[in-house]
Amino acid sequence: MLIDFSHHAYLISGDFSVLKVQLVTYLKNEYNIEIQGNPDFFSEHYERFGIDDGRSIRVMQSRKTLVDKQIFIIGFDAITREAQNALLKMFEEPNPDTYFFVITPIAGSLLPTLQSRFEKLILTDEKILDKGLMESVHKFITADTGERLADIETLLKEESKSQSVQFVHAIEAYVVQKGRNVLGDAIYTDALKSLAEITKYIHDQSASHKLLLEHLALTLPRIE
Repeated sequence: MLIDFSHHAYLISGDFSVLKVQLVTYLKNEYNIEIQGNPDFFSEHYERFGIDDGRSIRVMQSRKTLVDKQIFIIGFDAITREAQNALLKMFEEPNPDTYFFVITPIAGSLLPTLQSRFEKLILTDEKILDKGLMESVHKFITADTGERLADIETLLKEESKSQSVQFVHAIEAYVVQKGRNVLGDAIYTDALKSLAEITKYIHDQSASHKLLLEHLALTLPRIE
């Protein structure tokens, strides 16, 4: 099972607007956790998560759970060092029946001490990720450069910018899930290097997704 609530905090890399919908759908379908009118559910996205935001979350999570599980889905594009330390203190002594799902574009940018408090969640489970998306990912990673470039043209015509971001993160999640032992050291290392070059810029509003995806098509090693 992808989420069994054995851990109190989960870290997810990707686009908040896309992943929140998938996560909420999963929680509702698998655990009957309602969102609408649920006093134990909180979700917010921050461009820059600061110390005051961290303190506010800490106060909210300290309240007694009213229904069953208290769920926090928090997204941010950037977070201050002080805010990370505030979250770290909170996660050291988590409130019972309280669970955090933190979504950020580049999870690796967080302090190592904070990252260690999370269970890293890879959203590649078929119950969460759209089947069509995963088919597109498998087709892309196994294709040659020419086929990939053609796929990009189709993707950009049919999908929104947020969905092309999700496409990149789905490839990243696939590579991470397969791991070094399955893919081999060279392919695994080269794939993550190629993806890191893309994810560094893909959340920039001024970035050209076409150029970034074309670069990925050229540099991502073929994965059988």
